[in-house]
Amino acid sequence: MIEAKKFGRHIDPGMVDSYLISGAMGVVTNGNQWIFKIAGKYLGIGPLLHPDGRVDETVYRRLVALIATVDEGSALALSDEWTDTWTARAKASAPEIWKASGGKGARAYHEKTRYETLQEAATAARVHAPSGTLAADLLDQIIDAGQQAPVGWIDVNRARMVWWLKDGRRGARLNLTGRHMEMLVDNAILDRIGRENVKASIKMHDKNIAMSMLKAGLADELAGLVSVFGINPLRA
Repeated sequence: MIEAKKFGRHIDPGMVDSYLISGAMGVVTNGNQWIFKIAGKYLGIGPLLHPDGRVDETVYRRLVALIATVDEGSALALSDEWTDTWTARAKASAPEIWKASGGKGARAYHEKTRYETLQEAATAARVHAPSGTLAADLLDQIIDAGQQAPVGWIDVNRARMVWWLKDGRRGARLNLTGRHMEMLVDNAILDRIGRENVKASIKMHDKNIAMSMLKAGLADELAGLVSVFGINPLRA
């Protein structure tokens, strides 16, 4: 399984974890750096490119040999640098010659309103979440439970409800559009709840590895998610 990210973007093995089943081999790459996860072990290879944009032939051959393996034993035998845990590495600079810009357009922003309590925010957000959707169901559960956020404030617009723990750090972001439920959650909150207690699917967010994306397609997958808003991850 190869999870490909934008060239030069920060990567982490957690970005491929959610796709792996027992016996599956995985790798996440930004085109220049490659992180393999095989049989519970980790191996980083790269950068593939020299600063002038030329391909490093030695690294290229290592990658080809490893990707060509068909079983875990053969893959592990190709290097003695596999580790049991992953230690984040400094991001390798991406050669300018490989950076291509598709141009930047203007982004349209929905007007947002700030609320000091979760109940006020959830009530306002419920107006924008269509009835019959899982986002609406989750908001109804928050309101019915009388749940309040222990810290921060909440912004609401037509598309999202965002719980801010403090400036620059979100606790959760609930999308209000679409029939399925999508919610971005701070990893510290998920760890407090216990990921094993969450029925929704969990995938590391590829733009901010301190958060994870939760997705639910069935009503019973919302179980326990109201408690997300009751945890203060800023408190030890």
